[in-house]
Amino acid sequence: MLTMNFNNKDIEKVEVTLSIPDMHYNVTYNAFKVDKGVFKLTGNLLHTAGTMNMNVKAKKFNGKSIKFSFKIVIPGETRFNES
Repeated sequence: MLTMNFNNKDIEKVEVTLSIPDMHYNVTYNAFKVDKGVFKLTGNLLHTAGTMNMNVKAKKFNGKSIKFSFKIVIPGETRFNES
């Protein structure tokens, strides 16, 4: 589960894009609102070891957007092209 708490209460919509460039993985999710300024994603989001990019786009009620970028390091053994 990923919880995002925006102190700014005028957030209307949140999109989260997770990507792993080496694996050509890129997926965008719409977070769901649980409270004023609080949004969540649930599920198997961080399912492989390695470094993942996370881009968050928060849209305000007035139409303006705020963008945040993060690198997430998921511990574990990374293996490519296993047989």
